[in-house]
Order: sequence, then structure tokens, then C-alpha cells
Amino acid sequence: MPRLPPETIDRIIDFLHDDPDALQDCGLVCRAWAPTTRYHLFNEVELRAEEWELWERVIFESPRVGGYVRRLKVWLSSESDFTRLCAFAPFLDAVIHLRCLLQIPVGPQHASVLAALGPVTGLVIVCLTDNDPSGFSGIARFILSFRNAQDLLIRCFIPPAQITDEDINAMADAMSNLPLLRLWVPELCPTYARCLRRESINIQEFNITTVSVEDWADLPELLLSQFLSLKSINITVPIVARVPEGLHSSTIFSHAY
Repeated sequence: MPRLPPETIDRIIDFLHDDPDALQDCGLVCRAWAPTTRYHLFNEVELRAEEWELWERVIFESPRVGGYVRRLKVWLSSESDFTRLCAFAPFLDAVIHLRCLLQIPVGPQHASVLAALGPVTGLVIVCLTDNDPSGFSGIARFILSFRNAQDLLIRCFIPPAQITDEDINAMADAMSNLPLLRLWVPELCPTYARCLRRESINIQEFNITTVSVEDWADLPELLLSQFLSLKSINITVPIVARVPEGLHSSTIFSHAY
């Protein structure tokens, strides 16, 4: 009986990468196809409250599945969620992109467990609580656990008035000790402008969303602080944002350069 070469099988399965039902069928048809189908089925995983029990069962019954997870989005809405994650985190040791949505105050215990998930190079931290006692400094200590992070997005709802000089220094220290290349700044532009004054921080790409007049005012300083390394900048202006009258891109860049 003629047999298809493995390369052809892989191409066929790759074509089905966005069809989980077909991928599951392929994995059940032939054991030799299982690694390729698992690669696509488990490459990107989202852990939400309603899925914790399912994933616990999958990981504990088939521990090797955890090694296929490269992109992980995890919702931590309570300490019980974190406890459940701790139970099977050792099996998720190949994650390179991590997106954390935190509804609990961040602490060193959370960072140590999440940082062990793999050689994370892309990190997204969304803090959905505005009453974190550790504040902006706590977020800085959190990201410092991810020593391989090259892409970073931090979104928090801490009022700017509550961010102190100590917080700014803590975040600057964290960024200085990471090999950051790309930074996304969805808000708090004045805060990041102060953080990035360190010469040891060398960002190559900025992605900025401006939502207030203050953001525009701080853009020249933010760009000037990184002009030696910066190669690309993307500025997003939401429809609801107000752009100061008479301010054009040439004005921003002439002030910075």
C-alpha cells in the first residue's frame, strides 16, 4: 500500500491549524500524526475559571501535552485559581508568550510560579484591580521575574496620583535588568516617560496609545530618552481622545530629535 511521506502529512495537518475538530480527528486516526496535531491544538491555550477543571484533567492524564503550550493566556481571579495553577505549572515549561489578567494583588509567589512556565520572551500584564497594596512597585517586581522578556505590555488601573517616585525607580530598575526590545504603552504615558530615562534601557520599538493631552506633552521626552536605539514607533489615537490643537507629528519629532 502506498504511503504519503511524513512531510506531506505535516503540510496537510498544518493546513488544518485553525480547525480543532479536524485536528482531533487526525490525532485519533493515526498515532504517528499525534505530535503534529497536538502542536496545533495546544500551541495557544487560554485558562479561565470555567476551564480549570478540564485542564487539570488533561494535564494530569497526559503530562506531555503541557510541553506543546507556547502561548498561554491565564486569568487569575482569586487565590484559588493561583493554587490550581501551581499544581500543574511544572508541566507547562515551554511557554514563550504569557498574557496574565490579574484580579488579585500581585506578589512574589505569583511571579515565581508564572516565571517558571518557560523561557517567556513576550509578556503581557493586565492588572484589573485598583486597590493592590503593592502598587506599581509590586508590578515592577513581578515583571523582573521574567528575565528573558523582550516584548512587554503593562496595563494597570492604578491612579497616576498614587504612583510615587519609589514606584518609578522600581519600574526603571526592572526594565534596566530585562533585555527589552519592544514596549507597548496603553496609558500612563507620563509615568513611562519617567521610567525610561535610564541609559541602560534600549527600546527598539514603541507602541503607544495616547488618551490625554498629557500623553502628547510627554512624547518628546519619551522619544528623546531612547533615540539611540529606537527604530520604530507606532502611535494609536482613539476616536475619543483629544489631540491638542496645532500639534502635528513634525512637532513631536522636532522636539525629540
